[in-house]
Amino acid sequence: MIIVNWKKISLIVFILLLTAGNAFANNLSISNVSLEDRDSAQDTAIVEFDLSWDNSWKNTTNYDTIWIVVKVQVGSTWYHGYLYSGGTDPSGTSPGSNKDLEISVPTDYRIYTGQSSTARYIGVFIYRKSTGTGTVTSANVRVKLDYATTASIGGVTIADTTNITVKVFGVEMVYI
Repeated sequence: MIIVNWKKISLIVFILLLTAGNAFANNLSISNVSLEDRDSAQDTAIVEFDLSWDNSWKNTTNYDTIWIVVKVQVGSTWYHGYLYSGGTDPSGTSPGSNKDLEISVPTDYRIYTGQSSTARYIGVFIYRKSTGTGTVTSANVRVKLDYATTASIGGVTIADTTNITVKVFGVEMVYI
């Protein structure tokens, strides 16, 4: 027979709830999203937006970062927006008005379609370059959208004249 001590369990749950109060809400904000500089030769466009979040931090080992993805609407269907190139601060990207930010497009993600895998740059990390804490704001952050491959998995071709809408989504993450 197992005897449950509800007083001890209640006390443990209460203590856990109290310690959870130390978490900070970081108020991630992505606004003023626009599609700029469409390049018909490369089938790319620049997605520009403003970014801010509170309680950002970086020390010598760890830091917080924002993971950004772009969604593209063609007609009534939404697709994942693939980026044009990978690496740190790749061509066509910009941290915007805050030059203490760095943009990193991971190169090790792959999308599998059938038997083959194709490199697709599916998102971007944005984080502080140097140590510090506090609120981060940056206007006119830019990432380069590869609209030629964006809807290809769904069998849709986005032509240079196709009317598209973009949205930018982000979530805060921590590198440990």
